[in-house]
Amino acid sequence: MTSSFPPPPGPGDDGTRPEFLDSSSGASHLPPPPPYPPGGEPKRGGRRRAVIAGGTALGLVAAAGGAFAVYQLAFATGPQPAEALPASTVGYVGIDLDPSGEQQLEAYDVVEDFPSFGGLGIESKDDLREKFVELVQDEAGLCPDLDFDDDVKPWLGERFGIAAVDVGADLAGNDAGIAPVYVVQLDDADRADDGIGQIKACASGSGDPSRSSDEGPGGWAIEGDWAVIAESTEIAEAVSQAAQDEPLSGDADFQKWTEAAGDTGFLTAYAAPEAGQLIADLAGAFGPGQIECGASSGPFSADPSADPFASSCSELSSGLDAQVGEIQEMAESFEGGAMTVRANDGGLEVEVAASMNLFGLGEMAGSDRGGDGGAPRPDDTAIAMGAGFEDGWFTALVDYYDSISGGLLDLDDGLELLEQQTGLSFPDDAETLAGESAALAIGGDIDWEALETDPAAQPIGVKVKGDTDAITDITDRLLADPEIARELDGDLVVSSDDDHAVAGPSPEWNERLLQDGRLGDSENYRDVVRESEKASQVIFVDFNQGDWLARAFAADDGDPELEANVQHLKALGISSWTEDDVAHGVLRVTVD
Repeated sequence: MTSSFPPPPGPGDDGTRPEFLDSSSGASHLPPPPPYPPGGEPKRGGRRRAVIAGGTALGLVAAAGGAFAVYQLAFATGPQPAEALPASTVGYVGIDLDPSGEQQLEAYDVVEDFPSFGGLGIESKDDLREKFVELVQDEAGLCPDLDFDDDVKPWLGERFGIAAVDVGADLAGNDAGIAPVYVVQLDDADRADDGIGQIKACASGSGDPSRSSDEGPGGWAIEGDWAVIAESTEIAEAVSQAAQDEPLSGDADFQKWTEAAGDTGFLTAYAAPEAGQLIADLAGAFGPGQIECGASSGPFSADPSADPFASSCSELSSGLDAQVGEIQEMAESFEGGAMTVRANDGGLEVEVAASMNLFGLGEMAGSDRGGDGGAPRPDDTAIAMGAGFEDGWFTALVDYYDSISGGLLDLDDGLELLEQQTGLSFPDDAETLAGESAALAIGGDIDWEALETDPAAQPIGVKVKGDTDAITDITDRLLADPEIARELDGDLVVSSDDDHAVAGPSPEWNERLLQDGRLGDSENYRDVVRESEKASQVIFVDFNQGDWLARAFAADDGDPELEANVQHLKALGISSWTEDDVAHGVLRVTVD
C-alpha cells in the first residue's frame, strides 16, 4: 500500500514514484515531532549554595536525573538513525538503546544504586521502551488502550532519531523550508505499518486503522528497517527517498563534527553549518523595527516631539536592531557542531565540539592554562575552578558584551565609575590581578552556615599565578581605601610567594594554597578532568571530600530523595579547550 500523496519530483527526476513498503497519513491529532528535544530551565538555589549549585546540578542531571534514559547506554553499533536521514538535515539527535554490552554494563553500574532509578523497575531494553510508551500515553493522553506487548513490542526497534530536515519551502509549508521528522528503527517492517496505523487511528479517535490516508495531517514512509514519520506522507516519503540517495551518515560535515565529539555513545546530537543561517533568520524576526516609537498605543505612544520617552525609545529600538545584527553575524559564521553522551570507565560523559565562532569568544578562550592550578592545590580540596587568561582578554570581554548588548549597556561609563571608586585602571589592573591563570579552591570541611559568621575559619580562597609584586601592590592599594576596608571588615587576607598570590578570608587556608599540594595527581581529579594540560577552563567537584555536601543540605533543609541520589556521586569534572578553531568541552561524572 502506498500513500495517495505522490512525492514531489526532484531535480532530474522522471516523476517515477519511489517504492516504499508502505506509507499512510497520520492522525488528525497527532502532534508533529519537535526539531529538537524539549529542555527545562534550571532552578536557582539559595545563596549559601551558590558556589556549589552549578556543579551539583550538573552532576544530578548527568547521573541521577538521567537515570531513566541511560540503562541501555553503549558505544553505538549497527545501523544508526543518521543512515535513514538525508544530508540536508539541519539538526539531529540520535538515540541508541541497544549498543554493545560493554557500555550497557558500564551504564547499569553507574545508575543502579540511585533511588530514582531503582523505582522504575527497568531491567531490559524492553522495559525501557515500555516506560517510554507509557510516558507518552500518560503525558500526551494518547492511545490509553494501547498495549505495549501486543501492539508495539513486536515491531519497535532500539534506535531512534529526531531531526529538522531542509525539504524546501513548498513542501515544508514555511519560509525556512524546515520540516521536523522522527526516525524509528523497526524489528518487523510489515507489522510496523499496521502498528503505526493503529496508533494513528486511536490518536485520531476513529479506532479504525483502515481510515483514508487523506484524513488529517501526519504520515510516514517505511524503507527497509526504518520508518520516517513527518507532518505529511509527502514529507516522509521525500525525506526517506533523499536519504537513499545521499544519507546524513555519509555527509562530510556530519562525519567531521561527530568525530570531533569523541567516541560514540548512546546519544548523538548534530547541528549542521546551515543551522547557523536558520538561527540568523529566526533572530531577524526580532528586528529591525520591532519597537514602534510614537505608536497609537503602548509605552511609546505619545507624540515624539512631546514624549519624554521618545529619546529612550529610539535608543532602545536602535540598540535592539544592533543586538540582533550581532547575533546574526555570529550565527552566520557557524560551521557546525556535535555532542555525544556515553558511559565508560565507571562514569557518564558528555562531550561537545563546535565551531568557536558561534560564541564570539575565540579571543577569550584560547588559553591552555586553565588546569595550571590543579597540581598545587591542597589534596582535600572539594571544589576547584580554574581559568587561564591570554593577554588582552579583558578588552576582548568588554568588546564582546558591548557588541551583544547593541549599545544598550554603556560599559565604558561603568568602568570609568569603577575606576573612580577603586583607584584601579582598566584593563591593565584587571589583567594583572587575574594573572596567567586563577583558581578557586574550597576545602571539604567548609561550613556554609559559618561562612557568614566566621569566615576566617573557612577553607576558601583564590590562587593566582602571575606577577606577585604587581598583584600585591594593587591589593594593598585597594585595602588601604577606608570604604573598601570597611566593607570587607578584615575578611580578605592576601598572601604571596615568588610565583603565586592567594586571597581569601582564612590565613591558614591561604598558606596551604601557597604550598604544593597534589590535587592534580589524585585519582578522582584525573578521572573526571579531561585534557587538563591544555584546558582553558576547569571545574572539579569531589563529592566525598569532607562533609561539605551534607552540610549544604542540612543548612538549606534539602530534599531527602535528592540527597539520597547525590550520596552516590563520587566526582564531577568539566574541562574546555580549543584546538584548530574548534571548541571542545567534556563533562564527566563518576559514582561510588
